[in-house]
Amino acid sequence: MGFLDKQFGKWKYCPECRTWGARSLFGKTRCRNSGCSHFDVQLTMEPVPEPPLRKPLKNHAGSFNPANTVSFRYRNFQGEERSYTGDANSVRIRGDHVSIRLLPAGVRAAFRRKHFIGAAPVPPGGNALKPTPQEAQILGYWRRREESGRGVSLPERYLDLKKKFPSWR
Repeated sequence: MGFLDKQFGKWKYCPECRTWGARSLFGKTRCRNSGCSHFDVQLTMEPVPEPPLRKPLKNHAGSFNPANTVSFRYRNFQGEERSYTGDANSVRIRGDHVSIRLLPAGVRAAFRRKHFIGAAPVPPGGNALKPTPQEAQILGYWRRREESGRGVSLPERYLDLKKKFPSWR
């Protein structure tokens, strides 16, 4: 019924008010919600099927260790102060953001450093940064070339990364 769905419209969520039971017909959206600008009285008289099931969130229980936790307070962009508890082993720092897996579900969230109230969570092993996957690839490749003893001239990028991550493997 794909062709007929395009002609007569299939059930969907309204793009404006997110109410289930809207239809799109010839490019025009009709909604069942009386408070919506796309409201159509005739659509309220039609029976509506159940909304489709959404995919369940991933279960992170296997690798999530809530025994080692860190709590912190954060002021969001609306100025609201909230307290969060997360897995201390999952803290990552990238530029101006701190990423951490939060309790209870283990969902990862990113927080801007300047909005922390008090101290920001620190990754295990101190404040040492981890290389990005691309930086790790460069470090690994040129480290092996350097250790092989072939007398290879090393690029500046590798030498800079070696200074930035001295304890990397």
